[in-house]
Amino acid sequence: VAEEVETCIHSLLHRQEEETEALSFGNTSLELSTGMLRCGMKHVQLSAKEFEILRLLFQSGRKNLSKETILQKDTDAVENNVEVYVGFLRKKLARTGSNVRISSIRRMGYHLEVQAGEL
Repeated sequence: VAEEVETCIHSLLHRQEEETEALSFGNTSLELSTGMLRCGMKHVQLSAKEFEILRLLFQSGRKNLSKETILQKDTDAVENNVEVYVGFLRKKLARTGSNVRISSIRRMGYHLEVQAGEL
């Protein structure tokens, strides 16, 4: 019985580790340990700044993330950089076939959406 409990605990811990190694939204995942953006069999390596911005977006999901919040998290960034990196991320999401889109609302910020008609 003790061995069964130990096996069960080990299995649960292993599953929990796997869940925290990536963030997912729509059909896309962001691997936290490698900075890799994955959608199905396609993947692309993100730069450090792209990774940080996309990680913040994945964590906030459909809630707006203001440009100021992104800038606070990255002290090296300047306002124009956020827009540039969001542009890069939009292209990389499209290139992998992701159904995730980065939407922006003027003066409100950015958020993620799953493209209409897709889950």
